[in-house]
Amino acid sequence: MKTPVLFIVFNRLHTVQQVFNSIKTYKPQQFFIAADGPRKEKVGEKEKCEAVRSWLLNNIDWDCEVKTLFQSENIGCGRGPSTAITWFFEHANEGIIIEDDVVPHIDFFEYAAILLNKYRHNKNIMAINSSNFQPQKRGNGSYYFSMQNGPLCAWASWKRAWEKFDYSLNSYPEKQIKKSMQWYKATKREQKWWLNIYRQVKSGYYGNSSWDYQFIFSIWAARAKSIVPNSNLSSNIGFGPDATHTTNPNAVTANRQLQGILPLEFSDNEEICRDADLYYHDFYYDKFVEYTPATKKIKRFIKKLIKLN
Repeated sequence: MKTPVLFIVFNRLHTVQQVFNSIKTYKPQQFFIAADGPRKEKVGEKEKCEAVRSWLLNNIDWDCEVKTLFQSENIGCGRGPSTAITWFFEHANEGIIIEDDVVPHIDFFEYAAILLNKYRHNKNIMAINSSNFQPQKRGNGSYYFSMQNGPLCAWASWKRAWEKFDYSLNSYPEKQIKKSMQWYKATKREQKWWLNIYRQVKSGYYGNSSWDYQFIFSIWAARAKSIVPNSNLSSNIGFGPDATHTTNPNAVTANRQLQGILPLEFSDNEEICRDADLYYHDFYYDKFVEYTPATKKIKRFIKKLIKLN
């Protein structure tokens, strides 16, 4: 049996078609499609949403079981994906989740399937990711382990992991998240950044536009980790003016070059790679500063000069 695939879509047919063509090469035997509904205030969006749904259903030309979750009204880019993933795991114990603006490399599907099977009963691992922004290989395998999860746009997981998801974060008080970050040996800078994100999510600062932060916090509350490939297995093609969040087409994370990863070399070390996490924190979450011992020394030297003056 091939791994079930969930495809989360909305209103952009041009990106849906490109991502679908990648999924089509894998030909999943169980294909789940979840679509959020149109926003009432957006003129013409209903027709765009209907065009996406119709095109998809008319272009599935391989033998597979198709299940759909089509929302009649818009529930947002926070509730929309999280509701879709919950629905997906009501039907599957594990699977691949792909959003409509991220094209996965064909190797991603087999990579995800192999690792879903290998770590199926390892509760310390909760997510398998596809993107890699590192300048160097980490560890001696095709992947490494991380407390950071990368953009969750093409990834894989298990029902057992998603069951820990709490959209409201009521199950995970700030004190618990702080202790978990200390357990990971997160720097003060990381802790400050992420605790601010936690408070913003709890206060409703993001409205109904976030679900991935909540999933990250659920992983940390469990003191678990994720898998990151040493090759970049997905490319975000959705940057532009019609995007909700990724509006800058010149962003460093846009349209990244795809790389193959097969045959897969298993990692013999399940320790979290802190150097990789710190690099990624600066590259993706905080402002980009290449993380090297040299830059750390320079920063400390500058701070000392400022204090002396």
